[in-house]
Amino acid sequence: MRGIKPPEGIQKILNQEFRYFKRGAQCFVFLSEDKEYVLKIFNNRHLKQIRFFSFLPFSYERKRMLEEQIDRSFQSYTLATNDLSNETGVLYAHLSLGNSSPFELRIVDKLGIRHSLSSKETGFLLQKRGTLFYPSLIKKMAEGRLEEAKEMISSLTVLISRCQAKGVANQDPSVRKNVGMIDNRCVIFDVGRFSKDDLLKDPLYAQKKKCYHLRRFRKWLLKNYPHLIEHFDRECQA
Repeated sequence: MRGIKPPEGIQKILNQEFRYFKRGAQCFVFLSEDKEYVLKIFNNRHLKQIRFFSFLPFSYERKRMLEEQIDRSFQSYTLATNDLSNETGVLYAHLSLGNSSPFELRIVDKLGIRHSLSSKETGFLLQKRGTLFYPSLIKKMAEGRLEEAKEMISSLTVLISRCQAKGVANQDPSVRKNVGMIDNRCVIFDVGRFSKDDLLKDPLYAQKKKCYHLRRFRKWLLKNYPHLIEHFDRECQA
């Protein structure tokens, strides 16, 4: 696991109590007391499975696949922290257990029971909290804030372009589930599916991938707000 140096001020944020918010495929998500941050504690289910398969005959292939899956996830978390901090709102990813910068995490589980976790034994990711893109856009349109809605769409296309310019592809490009707003700019919330793609250095390839990335959003926009399509198409081709 790769070590990432904790930024200044991280301890003050982590001193808060974090309350259970939801569960994802890779992490348990907790919300900070001030409602400004989310703490994503990695689900160690796959690590337990690897240890289990280590004791079983003829299970090498399954163990190898799980190890590769974990490695891809941690590579993605590293990209999200080191390369795409502005594009994801990720402040810190704690990937190296037992390192020299221990943190004590105070969490409240789904049942309201309080726990104290040591970063020496627990991997986690700290991210700024935001609002999902679709509900934010719908709200602005319902309130007649057309120009702000257009700015959101522009921010979305810029987000994809910025990731591509850094040579990073996203294997889970769902705008509905994974994209949101922080401080009036688009960010990617789900950071577990990033990978390096040198082909993105080719402008034609990058443009094609961006249109493919946003195809479902365009279809939704055409159905619900067709008068915004012209703006979207113009920004997407920029």
